[in-house]
Amino acid sequence: MTLRKDLLAAAILLLPLVGCGDSTPAYLDATLSPEQRADDLLARMTLDEKIAQLQCIWSDPKRELYTDRVFDPRKAAEQYPNGLGFMARPNENLWPEFAHQALHPRQAAEQYNAVQRYFVEQTRLGIPIAAHDEVVHGQLSQDATNFPVPIALGCTWDEDLMTQVFSAGALEARSKGGAQGFGPILDPVRDPRWGRTEETMGEDPYLIARMGIAALRGLQGE
Repeated sequence: MTLRKDLLAAAILLLPLVGCGDSTPAYLDATLSPEQRADDLLARMTLDEKIAQLQCIWSDPKRELYTDRVFDPRKAAEQYPNGLGFMARPNENLWPEFAHQALHPRQAAEQYNAVQRYFVEQTRLGIPIAAHDEVVHGQLSQDATNFPVPIALGCTWDEDLMTQVFSAGALEARSKGGAQGFGPILDPVRDPRWGRTEETMGEDPYLIARMGIAALRGLQGE
């Protein structure tokens, strides 16, 4: 996917920070099309800002952005002055010593809001980050609804049930900041020695196609 396409969603999310007069940058003008806004935004971006949008940070880099387990905008400004494309699993507990005390939904949402506020309000162009989450059989976090693994869901041959499962996962992930999800897994599996067999829905391409469509319908609607 090109950077231009990636930025379409970001352009839609950007809220006008000033009035809609002549001084408003086109990419902040909600009356323009997403394509117009993305083109204007790309034209304003430096090479460093474009590269930053291709980056995704996981556990260790995320941990470096916190002071006493609270997100620190000063550290973010030092390490990501040009913005950031993705943050993986915004709701996860970042500290191994507290692994048994995962973030509860309110904590996760507050953490995500603090991170997003920095990138929207304190970077030059205010591009929000995207965040992705685990939703392969329900959202993976504290107090979320956990469903049977996909190999078991595939055994049901129940498309409506699959849609309901992934709708629940999408709702819970979005409520804590996740905007994209890992899942459904559409790989046909033919050798059970593969270590992620349980994440697939079986070996039948027809079954996987039908259940995959049902899962996507649950994740993002029609």
